[in-house]
Amino acid sequence: MKAKISFVLVLLSVSICFGLTHKISSGKPALNFTLQDTSGQNVSLGDYFGKVIVLEWRDPDCSYVKKQYNSNKMQELQKKYTQDYGVIWLTLLVGREKDEEKLFSTKELLDPSREVAKLYGITRVPQIVVIDASGYVAYIGAVDSIRSSLVEDVARAKVNYIANSLDAIIASYPVSVSHTRPYGCDISKYSPRPFERVA
Repeated sequence: MKAKISFVLVLLSVSICFGLTHKISSGKPALNFTLQDTSGQNVSLGDYFGKVIVLEWRDPDCSYVKKQYNSNKMQELQKKYTQDYGVIWLTLLVGREKDEEKLFSTKELLDPSREVAKLYGITRVPQIVVIDASGYVAYIGAVDSIRSSLVEDVARAKVNYIANSLDAIIASYPVSVSHTRPYGCDISKYSPRPFERVA
């Protein structure tokens, strides 16, 4: 299986180099990339294939990111799934070279030029991609179902899409919601946007 996944990644990497398109969506193979982590070490997505992986794009100054972290919900999810289930959680920092927040992700990677964000079609922070153990995208989109930056809305959300996806994968069930429209701060701007509740 790992050989098959590696072969898929090589093909996709070659396609990118030659300018061919591969639109990221649920059910399609994940695209390999290499970024430096906050300690200056190179980390490749392919290093973790065969594992369930969460990619989380983050800007600590974004009010929508603060919603998830000030409620401690994101840290709880990181800790639960990495420690209890062996999930690989890669947090990708946008527009930053360091982060003062205490995270429980596996690695914190630097994506200052947003190249990997562009590769995956990421338009907002926070935004999530969940990759199953076979190397295919199982979920892409928003963190939860209430499209606001209010901390109190975290507990009110009917669905946390990260937990929904990971619980299904761990139980060997199909992911019931594989794609949602992201909401949050515009990834093309490093400064946080003012509060807005999206209809």
